[in-house]
Amino acid sequence: MTVPPLLVASHEATRTGAPRVLLELLTRARARIPMPLSIRLEVGGPLAPDLLALGDCPAAVPPAALLVNSALAADAVWQHRGIPSAIYLHEDRGAFGVLAPDTRRAIATKFDRVLCVSEAGAADAIELGVDPDRIRIVPPIVVEPARPAPETVAAVRAQLGVGPRGTLVVGCGEGGWRKGADLFVALGRHLADDPGVVLAWVGLRPLPFARQLDHDVIASGLGDRLHWVDEVGDPQAYLEAADVVVVTSRSDPQPLVPIEAALGGTPTVGFAIGGMVDLAGDGGASTVPYPDVAGLADAVRAVRRRPDHGVALVDATRRRWERRQAPEVVVPVFLDAIEPVLRPGTRG
Repeated sequence: MTVPPLLVASHEATRTGAPRVLLELLTRARARIPMPLSIRLEVGGPLAPDLLALGDCPAAVPPAALLVNSALAADAVWQHRGIPSAIYLHEDRGAFGVLAPDTRRAIATKFDRVLCVSEAGAADAIELGVDPDRIRIVPPIVVEPARPAPETVAAVRAQLGVGPRGTLVVGCGEGGWRKGADLFVALGRHLADDPGVVLAWVGLRPLPFARQLDHDVIASGLGDRLHWVDEVGDPQAYLEAADVVVVTSRSDPQPLVPIEAALGGTPTVGFAIGGMVDLAGDGGASTVPYPDVAGLADAVRAVRRRPDHGVALVDATRRRWERRQAPEVVVPVFLDAIEPVLRPGTRG
């Protein structure tokens, strides 16, 4: 007789934050989940083979419990009523505002447990209508990246045209409105007076926003100094090639890029939004009020003028990662948070 599985529903399998976190978390927690897994992806992507390989139960078997990854897959709860359920929210109020009313209602009322990536994300979930007693904070897992060879890092800087004394400023993520790719272009304009500065954005750019970005780069005279790298399998070489990583997001409850950059030795500056506020509060990032692009340019210059400042940011971020987002810390927190779903007798 087939044992009913835990159905894990995810909106996509791209290399963006939520699918990457799900893959790393399930990979490390799998042996301690007391039931088979069934994986359902609404949209595929490069991580699909690895995610689907974690499933060990036929999709046709009715699930015993449901774990939803991301607000964008929350509607799965309507199809599986009457079983214990949890949702892992990687979003904040900016994303909640564009969801359909039924999806917002599902998040607010239909899950036994609501996992949020940060205190800021939890506050937004409560504002949406989630009962605080059902919320647990589960910071997104970050696995220490493999360090690229020095020659690989040097090749990235050479590819981008960064001189021996030049400064490389990198942004990373989906190059759309939420991540502020247009503000990254604006940052380039504010740094244009320094001929040694080169900017590069690593990540897909959705159409038609990409056309606007290309227009703005040309209009700003940055055509030879701001590069769109597109998505790469592993961006770590770009993060380590950077002198400074910038977070220009308009909303992000817990960005991963500053952690990954710091684990490679690169400091981060950004806008004081969402999880960046918490990171800056622990000394792990230099932030300015959103959307002060001129102030962000000054923050970039400050890190370059004071190498010790950059080292302090990196060290504080690593300490924060060790106590909050390292795999050995996150996995037990995650399993404890979904215990009522995995063992219905403990619900509450």
